[in-house]
Amino acid sequence: MVRGPTGVPFRDEYAIAELKTTGIYTPYEKEFIRKDGSSIHIFFGAATIDEARNEGVVFVLDITERKNVEEMLKLKLKELAL
Repeated sequence: MVRGPTGVPFRDEYAIAELKTTGIYTPYEKEFIRKDGSSIHIFFGAATIDEARNEGVVFVLDITERKNVEEMLKLKLKELAL
């Protein structure tokens, strides 16, 4: 179970405003913290599919594994730089 988002909260408000104005919002990443303290990274976006902007589609991708690999690579590169 996800407890809540971390990061910049105004990004969600901007995405909703962008969706209402243009019918799409630029996909972005967000991190959530689970009850056990571990994190999950997601990448999501949305677009409306009718002119009244009452119906739409959303995609949500779990990119946690990718973020973990990126962090491992950063650590390895720091080790090699020493």
